[in-house]
Order: sequence, then C-alpha cells, then structure tokens
Amino acid sequence: MPECRAARPVTGESGRVFQLDEQERLPAGDPGLYGDSRFFPSNDTFWFGNTCNTWTAKRLRDAGLPIRAFLTLTAGQVLSQLREGNQAGACATR
Repeated sequence: MPECRAARPVTGESGRVFQLDEQERLPAGDPGLYGDSRFFPSNDTFWFGNTCNTWTAKRLRDAGLPIRAFLTLTAGQVLSQLREGNQAGACATR
C-alpha cells in the first residue's frame, strides 16, 4: 500500500465554493438523488462540463493528489485516475 500523505487544509477555491450560513458553517443541505447524498448551496455553477465529479476531482487536486479535473465527468473517471496514480485506498484505516 502506498504511503499515506496528510491532506492539505481546505483553502483557496475549495474554501470559497460553498455558500455558508450566518455562523460561517456549511448548511445541512437538501436531500440528493442517491442514498445519503446531499445538495449543498454553492457559489459555483453546475453545467455539463462542471459536474459533481469534476468538483470532486478539483478538491482532490487541491488536496495535493495528481488528478485532472478537466473533462472528468463521471465517478468512474475520478476513481480511475486515483487508481492510476496509486491513490485509491492509500489512506484506508485498518
């Protein structure tokens, strides 16, 4: 298993993407489409080229992982890049 690296703090674009409440906290969000998924208010715009998976890839890249966000549209593309970079499960707990 690859060595586990500590993630960087959420700063920059990642820290500005959500719309926070009056106490500067993330609201609970609305129910999402699948299981326990949630929709959160955002300062970003959703469109075909900027899906939830693109957003996830950007946040992983911001945390220091070698991942491409451009045209990363599906969860499979995110996971594939993590596997290729030997990052999938890299910080799994025992």
